[in-house]
Amino acid sequence: MKKLKIILIIFTSLVIYTSCDKYVDIEPRGSAIAKSMSDVEALLNNGSVFTRTTSSIQNLLSDNVQLSEGDIADINNSTWTRHYAQIYEMKPVFFDASQTDYGWQYHYQRIAQSNYIMGVLETIEGEQTKKDAFIAEALVHRAYAYFELVNTYGHHYGHTKASEAGSGVPVLLKAADTEESLERKSTNEVYEMLVNDLTSAIAKLDAKVISMSRPHKASAQALLAKVYFHMGDYTNALSYANDALAFNSELVDYNTLNVGIPLSGNNNPEFYLIKEEYNTSIGQWPNYRGMYTLSDELVALFELEDNRLTSVFGFTPSGNYTYGYTNYSSYRFIMGPTVPEMMLIKAECLARSGSTTDAMDIVNDLRAKRYLTASVTAGDHILTAANQTDAIQKVIDERRREFHVWGRRFHDVKRLNALHDAGISLTRGSVTWAPNSINWAAPISQKVIDTGKGQIEQNTRE
Repeated sequence: MKKLKIILIIFTSLVIYTSCDKYVDIEPRGSAIAKSMSDVEALLNNGSVFTRTTSSIQNLLSDNVQLSEGDIADINNSTWTRHYAQIYEMKPVFFDASQTDYGWQYHYQRIAQSNYIMGVLETIEGEQTKKDAFIAEALVHRAYAYFELVNTYGHHYGHTKASEAGSGVPVLLKAADTEESLERKSTNEVYEMLVNDLTSAIAKLDAKVISMSRPHKASAQALLAKVYFHMGDYTNALSYANDALAFNSELVDYNTLNVGIPLSGNNNPEFYLIKEEYNTSIGQWPNYRGMYTLSDELVALFELEDNRLTSVFGFTPSGNYTYGYTNYSSYRFIMGPTVPEMMLIKAECLARSGSTTDAMDIVNDLRAKRYLTASVTAGDHILTAANQTDAIQKVIDERRREFHVWGRRFHDVKRLNALHDAGISLTRGSVTWAPNSINWAAPISQKVIDTGKGQIEQNTRE
């Protein structure tokens, strides 16, 4: 046990500290540390690297969130938080050369550790079936990271620029190869890799759940459903969502939750795999403030009988709905693929195929666990659709209610605009991003550009 602890400490230090000023904050240093299959498993159990994530760019660039002038002034007053004002106000530059984009860094740290594990497994002895399973776990973690990266910093799949070189993100397949190119691949190339890697992982993963932070077959199926969903391949998205739901379709009745205290990932049966906002130690806003203020547009989509307003949100003194804990030291925002996400992917796929009644049945099954018991008994939670277009919109609205500040809306807007000409724009002050504007590909931090060996090109702005 002591040996394994030392391995975790040293490897985590290599990934986080020795890489922080090199290239794209991604390269672990030193020779291979893991020497056995048990050492590799210890690395896979190191949730501090594999679960750490952030969604602040996605949330602050969403029409689900709004900040007051006072909020913006507050966060501008701190060197820790001023870049969040830059993001929210849709400035051409989000991070200056002194600031770290932890969204980029955390995902590339996960990629580096995944690549390290896969490389080590080529050099050590062990049962091949178990090796394959470990490789599959690393592939799922890496795929999650690339999915979030390409959908945040890249042009969305289906965008006119998605096939162009440089429209996606750098793809690194080795742990510490300084000769590996950092040039950005196309979005389409990244998606092709995601499909291939997750298909391979599904074939090698067991159905057994070891822990909520360790990938298993259904979590890989859920992630592949998300990938196909954002590609507009609704046939395959439906198939893999069904596979995940066949393994786990359990929903939490929000009538059983304590007001204002959402379940954590570890005790929430709706999760297939947990990722968590892990930023309080570096003063990440809005963890620092403990809240997101919901936009008037989003609040208008809720009914007062919806427990998501009371079990997840609460009133501030000003009367605004906000998300999350107000205790800075304990704040953790749990993310990852869930049962409700698979249900709503399935519902939208069915609606787009013309099965509108079946789509609404799924939405209403979810709402039955979100509304007050008395309202459900009276049938007040039930939605109906007048036609296919209405059904699709009702599913999209339910996604906004269910995922509120999970970062899904930013990606959904890009998806809906690129694949379905949804015409959704975003305006903050005098700045407007039109549908399918190249601005929806978030700017890469200046620190990454400066340390990227001249290979990483910045997203241009309009």
